[in-house]
Amino acid sequence: MEQSRSIIKRVMSMKTHVCNTCGAKLIVGVNTLKTLLDRYEYDCQICRHIKYMAHRSQEQIQHSIWYRSHRPEVLAQQKIRYRLEVLDTVRGRLVGKKRPYPIHNQCELNSSHVSESLQYHHWDDTDLMKGMWVCSKCHHLVEGFERAQKAISVIQDYTKLKNQINQDALENKAGRSLRE
Repeated sequence: MEQSRSIIKRVMSMKTHVCNTCGAKLIVGVNTLKTLLDRYEYDCQICRHIKYMAHRSQEQIQHSIWYRSHRPEVLAQQKIRYRLEVLDTVRGRLVGKKRPYPIHNQCELNSSHVSESLQYHHWDDTDLMKGMWVCSKCHHLVEGFERAQKAISVIQDYTKLKNQINQDALENKAGRSLRE
């Protein structure tokens, strides 16, 4: 009880102002913002937003509409630019910070394979730390495995769609035979 009274006293003692636009009561520092042009002009958040929207240029509005409709292409271009600029490429190969090279030139998948030149297999172009050092035999197998996973995914989607189309065709055929 004492605590709630002290909170009420503190709030009541805080300096208040009135929104210049709508006339709402504002507690200074909580829901007000002084404008830089006029230090004594106070607006509530809603009125500030309305003023902002009214002063947005037609060019800004058109840009935001364009961006919403072209977002996938913009993001794809940003990804390409990131890959080229941040990760850097040398003769078409990605260059960046990778995991440390294994001790004794051992393949990280099959430690019995020792190779003079291990290959770095990565699966995320934005983060080269997500990768492993493998011998050429294992690298070939891993790449084939990843292609097979993608193919399996496509095959599963194909069979689901095929079954759905067959089911729809049977339902349509049964519906026609009942009408006749």
